[in-house]
Amino acid sequence: MAVRRWLLGVSVAALATSVVFTAGGSAVAAKAAGGSGVGTKEALAQPDCDPNTGRLQFQFYGAAPCVRAWKDGADNGGATAQGVSADSIKVVVLVPPEDKDKSSVNGGIKNQATGANGLSKDAVLDENAVLAHSYHTWGRTVEYEFVEATGTDETAQRADAVAVVAKQPFAVMDTAVFASGGGGLVFQQAVARAGVPGNPPPVTPTEMLKPYEVNMAEWVGKELIGGKAQFGGDAVKTKKRVFGVIYPSGSTGMDISVFTKEFAKYGGKIAPNAMVSYTTPTDVTAQASAFQEQGRTLIAKLKQAGVTSIVDLASAGITASATGTFTKEATSQDWFPEWLVSGVPYEDLDFFARTFDQTQWAHAFGEVWFTPFVAGGASDALTSEFQWYWGKTQGTHSPGVFSLVYRLYNGVQLAGPNLTAKTFRAALVDFPASGGAFQNMITNLETGIPPAPIPVRGTALGWWNPKAMGGSNQIGLLGTGKYEYLNGGKRYLTGQYPKKLQPFFQEEGSILQFDAIPEQDRVGPYTCDGCPTTGGNQTPAAAS
Repeated sequence: MAVRRWLLGVSVAALATSVVFTAGGSAVAAKAAGGSGVGTKEALAQPDCDPNTGRLQFQFYGAAPCVRAWKDGADNGGATAQGVSADSIKVVVLVPPEDKDKSSVNGGIKNQATGANGLSKDAVLDENAVLAHSYHTWGRTVEYEFVEATGTDETAQRADAVAVVAKQPFAVMDTAVFASGGGGLVFQQAVARAGVPGNPPPVTPTEMLKPYEVNMAEWVGKELIGGKAQFGGDAVKTKKRVFGVIYPSGSTGMDISVFTKEFAKYGGKIAPNAMVSYTTPTDVTAQASAFQEQGRTLIAKLKQAGVTSIVDLASAGITASATGTFTKEATSQDWFPEWLVSGVPYEDLDFFARTFDQTQWAHAFGEVWFTPFVAGGASDALTSEFQWYWGKTQGTHSPGVFSLVYRLYNGVQLAGPNLTAKTFRAALVDFPASGGAFQNMITNLETGIPPAPIPVRGTALGWWNPKAMGGSNQIGLLGTGKYEYLNGGKRYLTGQYPKKLQPFFQEEGSILQFDAIPEQDRVGPYTCDGCPTTGGNQTPAAAS
């Protein structure tokens, strides 16, 4: 049942930056590549296969497709690739320095036993235990070696990449990036150039932001053009909408022509002098002051241009919030336009939106990528699958870390015994994309596993209620201010957004959260034989 008000229950999910997940549901029909037997009658007949979905009986909506049986001691080809032997797969993990790992912003890595921040290394080992229990690795065991990052600047990232590649692993994981303790785009690109599988294929920020622009152009173009700015402040709400845009420029910014070209398809126009950009300093300590200085000028420019509705493509990142700064500046200039939410990280996360100027954000509505919170237990599929194995009182969990280990195991399972970088990547290409808007799921996200160069992006539609109290969407942290979801939290893909204005700012019919996982999002339940939750004596890494 969906509810509008808070039901007690807090979850410790994470802010999984640059993370994408797959989903499951209907029967999977994939080609049997690499000798894994995907899609064959033999695979579907295995005792660990759910024949209704064609996926493993693993308590996660994005479980891998079923594969054929494997007998212990069978010939898997031995050393099929660098870092691969007949009985092991070597993976090197870049972790942040311990002080960064334990900082207040550590990518949502939590020790369930203590409730405190956990270590990346422990999360890798404990997430690995969950996946190793259910996935097929063709006679091989994944073995990890941990390397501490030396810094976040380009020189340090390149040096760290050289160091980990020299260890000749089959794959590399960058978990340091989740805690802003090292790693990052330069590191990941260097690893990829060396031919070593790693994090999802690195793409530039400009490429990563294109789906935001395309979806915003469609939603704004279909619903808002030609109408009055009825959700803005008194000075604008009776006026016909005049659009302005705030967007990031520079090496970490957008190619704004993507938005303008798409917007034009719907007859959309930006007011003269109302396309304003800002830049983000690479030095994180300088970001807040830079946003403040730039904000005074860009807000004044938009106000002078007669803008009533801001297409907000500005970030609300972990280190400093451009949107938060700009909203405060708008209030200081006594200007209260409509704020059109694009979901650029992390303006659509309750936790961050609470830090914006609330007199401004009371006029915010649009696209919300994060899913509604589920009260009274595990609030998301990633916490559910982790607790399916470890229970609720032990193990170190991180959705960001899980996404990397999960990607590794999916590639290994579907590549089959002949594991190489090529078969691994080919297996991920064939992984079925589903969930979210693909299968009418509400609390599960959609997309496939990279190497899709730009992840598929679906969103719900919602509006900001500054007075609502409860757990933040997706992560459950208590506070005042929440997004209200329209249409039961229904999610939309590009090309699917409604053509008429939706009932924004109407509490009746809007949803704050759910008191239980929606029926269409439920998986299993499957039995976790031999797990700590069913009597197994496995010891979590932090307790070892």
